[in-house]
This record gives sequence, structure tokens and C-alpha cells, in this order.
Amino acid sequence: MATISEIRRSNLLRLCASAKIEFEKEEKNKNTRFTDIIFCQQVGISTSTFSQLKNITQKPYINEVYVRNIEKHINLELGWFDIDRDSTNLEALRLNFEQFRKGVLAYHDFIHSGIISINNDEKREHLMKNFFLFIYSQADINKTEITEADFFEFMK
Repeated sequence: MATISEIRRSNLLRLCASAKIEFEKEEKNKNTRFTDIIFCQQVGISTSTFSQLKNITQKPYINEVYVRNIEKHINLELGWFDIDRDSTNLEALRLNFEQFRKGVLAYHDFIHSGIISINNDEKREHLMKNFFLFIYSQADINKTEITEADFFEFMK
């Protein structure tokens, strides 16, 4: 099982990767390379702090002060950094309400769209587990769009 510092580090790197994807989507950034400096400005930490936080062999460890400041700076819910999004043990996962709400609504819309019907309990369970892990692992659930293709991927 991962330590809280490892979980927070993983989420920090996940957040950075998500920020990079969002940055590169914007037309105005077409000729600009996403750097640690840009990310650090977005989350409100110095580049030297970020360099230390992402290095597993150096102190400071990712403590409460760092993660709560970042959560506050970019309006993440309290405790966002403390959720182990790399775990696949469904019973041990903690999911916040917004993730749950968005996932259930997407599942409902998909099933009621008439695209596919799932009448096999084993397939339904497989789909729900894969769907849950997808929703759970997203860095920013508010920006996650779930498509029909995603549901077919979850069934594999």
C-alpha cells in the first residue's frame, strides 16, 4: 500500500499531466511549450518546491501544508490529494460525491440511449467496475467527458 506522501506525489504528477493537456488544447498556446514554470504558476508553488516534491528521494515530503495550499489555490475539494487514484482495490477506494454523481448520470444516459442493452449480470458488473475506475482515476472530473466509445472500451 502506498504512503500518503506517495499518493500525494502521484496526484501532483497527475495534476501536472492534466494541466499540460489542457494547456496544449488552447489555440493561443500553439507555439508555446508547457513547462514546470507554467504549471507552478497555475498551482501557486515555486519551481524549486515542485522539483523537490516530485523527486521521491528528496525532502520535503509532500505534507499537509503543500497539498492544502495547492487545493485552495486551484479550487480543488479538500482532500483531493489524499485519494489513491492508482489503486484498483475497489473496496479500499474513496470516491467523492461529484465523481459518483457524474459517473452515475453518464451510466444512466448511456443505458437509456438505446445504443446497447446489458442483460448479463457478469458483463454489467465488469462494465461498472471499469467505469468506476475510469471515473475515479480522472484528475479533474469536472472536465471529463464520457463518450459512447468509452463505454464500449469499458466492456472489453
